[in-house]
Amino acid sequence: MLSGIAEAVGPGSTEVLFEGSNLNLRTTVTVQTGHTLSVVAPVEILTNVPFPAKGYNFSVNFRGQSGALLNDKRVLHDCRVDPPFVGYTKPWLDHDYDNSYCLFFPYSPEHLARSATKSKAMRPDISVTIYASSRESSQIFGSASALFVGGFSVMEMDKSATQLILTPDSNKTAITILGNTDVELHWHERDLVIVGPISKEESGVGGRAEYEVKAMGTKRFRDKILITLAANGQRTEIDVIYDPGEKEALETVFDTTTIWATVLGSLSLLILTITLFICYLDKPNRAQPSQPSWSLATTHTPTVTAPRTPDRSSPVISNEQSPRTPQPFVDYVRQTIDETPYYKREGRRRFNVQNTF
Repeated sequence: MLSGIAEAVGPGSTEVLFEGSNLNLRTTVTVQTGHTLSVVAPVEILTNVPFPAKGYNFSVNFRGQSGALLNDKRVLHDCRVDPPFVGYTKPWLDHDYDNSYCLFFPYSPEHLARSATKSKAMRPDISVTIYASSRESSQIFGSASALFVGGFSVMEMDKSATQLILTPDSNKTAITILGNTDVELHWHERDLVIVGPISKEESGVGGRAEYEVKAMGTKRFRDKILITLAANGQRTEIDVIYDPGEKEALETVFDTTTIWATVLGSLSLLILTITLFICYLDKPNRAQPSQPSWSLATTHTPTVTAPRTPDRSSPVISNEQSPRTPQPFVDYVRQTIDETPYYKREGRRRFNVQNTF
């Protein structure tokens, strides 16, 4: 392989001829005096999420013939970016420090998903080159490159909506990720919610992926889906809420009522049992009265109709003697004695019943 170097020794234009065994190469070269231009790229990785509001600064330096930096109060350069679909750039002069820059503003993931070249061979991290050229002479230019890693955005999310609400009538939904689709999804309640891919178009920084979020069962829950991109450290959280509505509320009220009814019923039964037990302990022990001996004796004899006890009437009280016993009662006593079995009448003491008390 043949190669060669041409060195300029003064201003002007000339033709450089290179001759080989099988070729002749002629190149016109123009040597100018004045400025030289160089571009210095930022040290950090470029990304579009979060969006850099002030852009990424590519420093542009002008030098004179002596090599010293030239400071001018005017914008003396133009800027362009390659590849152009990644973003746009514009020149800027910092009047406080008299520094010149090319400011690079990347396009959003949504814009890249619409306009980026659809190629599966494209990587989600690409090299971006910023060119700066002098306005006085387009042949004076410089360039610098930096690594650009595209971020992602969730199409269903915006500043006013950061959550997904699922119901029994609509227990599943979909989320769409635009931009860099090389992401990972994490969530906690894996028994209650399932997140799975539906479709995925990998096109580097302008891809598109769709995921389904589906609630399992009827239990109320609240969870978060964490979407991470390891390449640039981007993290996005989506709240997922499952609201079973009135059905679960009625079931909850019914369960609560049943529990309280059971508790109150058991408590009432316990109080009733204790009350009955205390009443039983406080009841006096009333023994059955024993029968008189003469009644026991009469059980072995033939049934005899006892004379009816006569009604007592108020006795007539005399002023000179004790109260007089009514004659019907006296007859009742005599008849009872005479009819008493095994009663010995011998030696019976005779007394005047009128003088008894």
